[in-house]
Amino acid sequence: MLALFYGMMHKVIELYVDDMIVKSKTPEQHVEDLRKLFERLQKYKLRLNPAKCTFGVKSGRLLGFIVNERGIEVDPNKVKVIWEMSDSTIESEVRGFMGRINYIARFISQLTTTCSPIFKLLHKNQKMDWNLNCQEAFEKKRPVLIPVVPRKPLILYLTVLEESMVWATKGLRQYMLAHTTWLISKIDLIKYIFEKPTLIGRIAYWQMAL
Repeated sequence: MLALFYGMMHKVIELYVDDMIVKSKTPEQHVEDLRKLFERLQKYKLRLNPAKCTFGVKSGRLLGFIVNERGIEVDPNKVKVIWEMSDSTIESEVRGFMGRINYIARFISQLTTTCSPIFKLLHKNQKMDWNLNCQEAFEKKRPVLIPVVPRKPLILYLTVLEESMVWATKGLRQYMLAHTTWLISKIDLIKYIFEKPTLIGRIAYWQMAL
C-alpha cells in the first residue's frame, strides 16, 4: 500500500494497513487533496466503502485515538471501558486490563512507577494474585482517566522532579493550546522565567518553548 501512495504519504495522507486519513489546512485544499487521492485510487482500481468514510470533518477517530487540529487525544470510549471494569473483572483479566492501559500510556504520567505492582503480575511464572498493592495502584490512576471537559480550565500539578515542567509542556501541549491551564507548584517557575530580563542557554530555550 505504501508504494501505491508514494509521494502522498506524510504530506497529504496518513495510512496504516487499510485505515486512511486525508489531512488539509483549508477546506479548499481538502477538496484538492481528495481529488488527488481519488485519482490514485482509480489508477490502481481500489475501492472505498462509503459506509466507513467521513468527509470534511475537523475531528475523527483513527486507530483508537481522536485526531484533530490540536493533535492526538485519547478516545473517551477507551477510557469509559476501563472505568466501567469491575474489580473482579480486572483481577481475572489482568493482561487485558493492562493492555488497555498501555494503549493510552502516552497520556498517563508515571504509569510504570505507579502501576509497578500490577506490571509484576505479567512476569513469567508469576502467580496471578490481585492484592491490596495492585488495587491501590489502580485506584491512584483511576482519577487520571477522567476525560477533559471542553472549555473548562485544566489544573497542572507539578511534582518535585526537575523534568516535570519540560515533560508537561511537551507531552501535554495539545491540552494547553485548547484549555486555560492553571499551574500549581511549590516554586513559581513561570514567573521566574518570564520576569528575568536576560536569559541564556537552557532557560532561554524553555522560555521560547513556553
